Amino acid sequence: MAVELDGFVATLCQTQDFAGTDPQRLAALFADHSESLDLRITTGVVQEPTVRSGEPFTHLFLAQSGAVIAWQQPYSDLPLPFLVGIHELLLGTTRWVATYSATPGTTLIRIPTTTMDAVLAALPEVKQAMLNLALLRISRLYWTSFAIVGTPQARVAAALISRLAIRQEDFGRDAHVQVKQTQLVRLTSLSRTAVAKGLQLLVDSHLIQLGGRSGSSNYFGGEVLIPDVAKLKDAAFADVQTLIEDRFSTAAGS
Repeated sequence: MAVELDGFVATLCQTQDFAGTDPQRLAALFADHSESLDLRITTGVVQEPTVRSGEPFTHLFLAQSGAVIAWQQPYSDLPLPFLVGIHELLLGTTRWVATYSATPGTTLIRIPTTTMDAVLAALPEVKQAMLNLALLRISRLYWTSFAIVGTPQARVAAALISRLAIRQEDFGRDAHVQVKQTQLVRLTSLSRTAVAKGLQLLVDSHLIQLGGRSGSSNYFGGEVLIPDVAKLKDAAFADVQTLIEDRFSTAAGS
């Protein structure tokens, strides 16, 4: 399906990767490649991947509506619109690294890698911004790796730190995080009850303060104040620290 260039460029400029880019300049760069753009509306079922790890990487996807989810744990939800395939593009790989599924009715625009490479060659500042975002996501993944193992309070602590890491604010005092309880459930792979327990234990330990409470103590309004980020990191590391200490003890005794 043909793609209307001005609408495509306007959507692309709303992504984190192209934020702040001049739409007119971007439209001029894509003008010579507009026929290579292809709009698709997904069908089928979520269980059937849109792209599979190891398949040839020839196109990126601009997700305009619906939902596209990477097969990973915990899964990541990026705000629409967003580009799928940035990691592969920056690596210069010819194969998809990850597997992705899209819900039926998701609107995707296929962008050939050759087209995107030509555009980025003229916009080196955008390619650098893409690289910076990719590195920030890696720093977030470091913390989300702690969020899926251990006690509820350690996992919730790590999930909260991950939200700061993506903003490069995972240090200092009086940090603020806005996060939904459903997002903490996703990040920690815990039940709502276990997440509520983890939050309460962190509150009882004076490591966080919660805002937006209403009614039941299990209700969480989404506002978190972290008086001391370093102390919350210690809580996130608690279970891992025990494992590290055990490993050192084993190594010393061998």
